[in-house]
Amino acid sequence: MRINYTFTEDDEVVIGNLKETERNGINTWQTSDDYTFEFHLGHGTGYPIYIRPEGNTDTSNLPKFDTKNKYAHNYSNIQSFANSGKLQNELSQKAQTDLLAVIRDNWDLLQTSSKRMWEGEDIGEGMSAMAIWAKEETADPIPQDAEISIKQFRRLNYGLF
Repeated sequence: MRINYTFTEDDEVVIGNLKETERNGINTWQTSDDYTFEFHLGHGTGYPIYIRPEGNTDTSNLPKFDTKNKYAHNYSNIQSFANSGKLQNELSQKAQTDLLAVIRDNWDLLQTSSKRMWEGEDIGEGMSAMAIWAKEETADPIPQDAEISIKQFRRLNYGLF
């Protein structure tokens, strides 16, 4: 399961993981639509934040940066990210500059948000990333008027998920 978000004032993950006072202090918001940030549940070592270039559908080896025990200067250029080739090849120079500015200018808040996400801390404002994930995981996977297979029917009736 992945949770994609943009580092913008109106993004529900940002609102759910950063307090209003923290959000009010942000000077550099994400302006490029060419990428999203992403959490992957189950891959919490280092409290990573992944970067998904627009249109990229890869299921592995996404660029990422770790926020635990790291500093903004560890990610001062695109080459310093894991799997940086995808950022170099799939993001415009403008989007790369935007990404680096968001990280440089908001490092403490990116760390805070990621820590809250990975530790499951609920700040009581909006929906935390974990709450969004839980909502997605418990959503009805079968549309109300859809036909289902006998296998799906048995799973529903016998709790075989």
